Amino acid sequence: MTMSDKTFSFVAESTLGRLATWLRLAGFDTIYDDCKPNAHRLAAYCSAEHCMILTRTESVQHTLPPEKTIYIREDLPLNQARQVMRRLGLTYRDLRPLTICAECNQPLVRLPKSELPQRVPDYIYRHHEQFHGCGECGRVYWPGTHVARWSVLMHKWFEE
Repeated sequence: MTMSDKTFSFVAESTLGRLATWLRLAGFDTIYDDCKPNAHRLAAYCSAEHCMILTRTESVQHTLPPEKTIYIREDLPLNQARQVMRRLGLTYRDLRPLTICAECNQPLVRLPKSELPQRVPDYIYRHHEQFHGCGECGRVYWPGTHVARWSVLMHKWFEE
């Protein structure tokens, strides 16, 4: 089994909030720990076989097993995402864009349009047919112009 045959999940420390959101938007289960980085707490969140801890804290990196940790050296979120994808040997086909809530990390489910007139702006309701939502936080998602921009950005994760 190659690295890209596995489904990865992530635990990101508080210094990596933007990267955590981007990984969620790419379809990866990503826990964001917004407390001061602590190796033992991060490891406790990371119980799945293919869970990786993302850190920018040297003490965390040196405490945890290197096969379960990615030490993020890059400052820009785009380069951070590139670093994660390269380290794990992932490709664009391994992503499942816009299937997980960016806010609370729960899987999105299809929502019937008939239930949404009061939950989305009128213009959006009139011009869109497909909606997804989060059962945890109640956010509603639809395929607006941001989807194309997001696709372009994710493709950049795999450019040299």
